[in-house]
This record gives sequence, C-alpha cells and structure tokens, in this order.
Amino acid sequence: MVTLKAQTKQSYVWSLIEEGRKRFPEQHPFMKLLYDGKLTLDQLKGCAINRYYFHSHIPEKEAAIAANCPPDVRQLWIEKLIEEAGEKGRPSHPDLWLRFCKDLGLSKEQVMKAEVLPAVRMAVDGYLNIARYRPWMVGVAG
Repeated sequence: MVTLKAQTKQSYVWSLIEEGRKRFPEQHPFMKLLYDGKLTLDQLKGCAINRYYFHSHIPEKEAAIAANCPPDVRQLWIEKLIEEAGEKGRPSHPDLWLRFCKDLGLSKEQVMKAEVLPAVRMAVDGYLNIARYRPWMVGVAG
C-alpha cells in the first residue's frame, strides 16, 4: 500500500508509479502465458471475446463522462470520445478489436453473441455505471 507520510510530490508520484508496476496485469499467470505464446487458440479466442466486451462499451463510457462534466472539460473529452467511437474513415476501437477477433477465426456474430465471463460483465458494467451516475471526475479516475 502507498503511504503518504512526509513524501515530496516527486517521491509520491514515483511511489504511485511503483505501485502501478506491482499491480499491472502483465504479472498475472494468464498474461505470462499470453506473452510466452503458450495459450491455445481457444484460450486466445475466449480472451479476445471478453476483451471485446470491454472495448465495445468504452465509447458509451466516454459519452457518459462527457455528459457529466463541465463545458470546458467536455470539449476536451469529446475528442477522446470521437477517437474511441471512430471518425472520418478511422475505425472505432471496438471495430479494431473485431478485426483482431476475425484474424483469430471468429465471426462478428460469434463475438457479438458470445457469453462473456460473469466477472468481466460485472466489471465493465460497473465501470459504465460509475461513469453514468457518479461525478465526472470519478468516471475519469475509473
């Protein structure tokens, strides 16, 4: 846990960075298998389907934050929303993820109709509800 004793701003920032490194998911056993190329194709497909569920809700989350923030911040946040949702011939992030799924041999229909893990659904839906119903800064921090 990060302690806030008599740290300078700089040391506080570095302690947060170090804490993030410890908690970053690359240390998870599943991620190690992924990075080492040891997942089966079925495991990789399952991972991609669950990750798509996350990506498919990001534009909605960004829109909820934009709707809840003050006008000066909204102008900045709309740029993030547009990037996530796609614009002017640029695919959205969910569309890019669907391309990845297609390269794994999954059809768009398979991905869209697939059951995601309950924990993934709970986390993503919770994240979206925070952006919708909590103050905009809480949504951003999420």
